[in-house]
Amino acid sequence: TEFFRVEERQPLGDLIGVGRITPIKGIDQMIRAVAHANRSYGTTYRFNVYGPTLPGTETYAASLDDLIDRLGARDWVTLHGPVLQEHLPTIYNGHRASLNFSDGAIDRSVVEAMACGLPIISTNDSVTEIMPPDLRPVLITDKQSTGSQARTIHELLQKPEAEIVRLGQRMRALVVTNHSIDPLVDRIL
Repeated sequence: TEFFRVEERQPLGDLIGVGRITPIKGIDQMIRAVAHANRSYGTTYRFNVYGPTLPGTETYAASLDDLIDRLGARDWVTLHGPVLQEHLPTIYNGHRASLNFSDGAIDRSVVEAMACGLPIISTNDSVTEIMPPDLRPVLITDKQSTGSQARTIHELLQKPEAEIVRLGQRMRALVVTNHSIDPLVDRIL
């Protein structure tokens, strides 16, 4: 929470996804949802994906590149590859919200993005569990429906910027209260 925090930065895009390029992360579905939102609502939301392709996942990474081409989403989706941890706070703060369609436990990237004040749009059951109940209808979306995912993206990004910032402040407060070192040490002791 000290390293990952809210900072004013130049805009890099609307949505960010961070993590290893593997099928469990659901990056292909995030790409489909962003493309569907842009086609359905006449928007140009930009989605940036940062993360390494590990040995054994090269075919999946190549399929993402092909998917972007098939969807005609080259202007909307960019796969940036790995970045150094020290650059992530700046990168997170250049976006308005984060996507997490992972099937696993809570990704470190979810907590990092929240600490940087980004609302998280997610299909992940573990994220649903930590999300305040009143924010679930706004930020948690259907796992199977690209249309629902696109609608959730659009409804969030069409909110006034001040409201998106307030949602991000709630995300940051949640991380500080429940996931920072000081409360963790107190709970352990």
